[in-house]
Amino acid sequence: MRSIAIPVADREECAVALEAAFALGTKLGADIVGYHIRPSKRNIKENNRLAITAIWSQTDSWPEPEEKIAAKAADYARRLFEKYAEKHGYQLSRKHGSKSTPHAIWKEKLGTPDKLMSLIGPVNDLMVVSRPNPKGGVKGMMIMTTALLDSGIPVLILPQKKTDIACRHIAVAWNRGGQEAQAVHATLPLLQAADKVTFLTMGVEQKHGPSVQEMANYLKSYGVKAVEMKVSGNGGAALVSSAKKAGADVLLCGAYTKGRLREMFFGGVTEYLTTKSDFPVIMKHS
Repeated sequence: MRSIAIPVADREECAVALEAAFALGTKLGADIVGYHIRPSKRNIKENNRLAITAIWSQTDSWPEPEEKIAAKAADYARRLFEKYAEKHGYQLSRKHGSKSTPHAIWKEKLGTPDKLMSLIGPVNDLMVVSRPNPKGGVKGMMIMTTALLDSGIPVLILPQKKTDIACRHIAVAWNRGGQEAQAVHATLPLLQAADKVTFLTMGVEQKHGPSVQEMANYLKSYGVKAVEMKVSGNGGAALVSSAKKAGADVLLCGAYTKGRLREMFFGGVTEYLTTKSDFPVIMKHS
């Protein structure tokens, strides 16, 4: 895992996310790429995915401040990024570094999250975002949701408060699903760097896919030792409770495995983990 992306804005929770991203980057020898998304004129109702996000966020537009305000916000975001790069001993650069000497790279992008995430994701291995502020975190909600829907890479979603996210013990929500399998494959470097991996299973595995034992044997070939833990109950709350009980510091799972609209209107694991829990999660949507 060589490149970790993080959207940066003039919000307090970004400082928490930057601390976590650079700490994780130091552990993995990964470059940290900071992205500041500057607003452009666009009605998000023109795009279905961002429109869905807008409904969820109870807003009808990607906020567009005056140019002077936007420029000031971009400058603040850049200085915040540089502060944490210096703190963690990262060299500022326009190019990627090496595993032994990772770099901190700053980029500004003009547009809306729904368009930009599909450009940012393919050139990075992991994206780090914060959960939005429950009191009017419009931009935060859009960034988080479009990161999950459009980036195509695993997204580490953090609470707003400072959290030790060393990924020493990773809990994996497993139900033989394709998205869970993709999440495991996409985060192999994290799993290899972890001290422990625990598969969380609920009842009888019903989907057509590899069993826990088959996945554990596969991971063993990469030097990853994994164990299984049965989850009591159902849903996101049960997963979080079990992950905490196992002593994990992060939960890995698929995102929107039951469909985005169904989860938005009727609730689901993704909706719970992103809006009702403050436990760190890594989610992958395909």
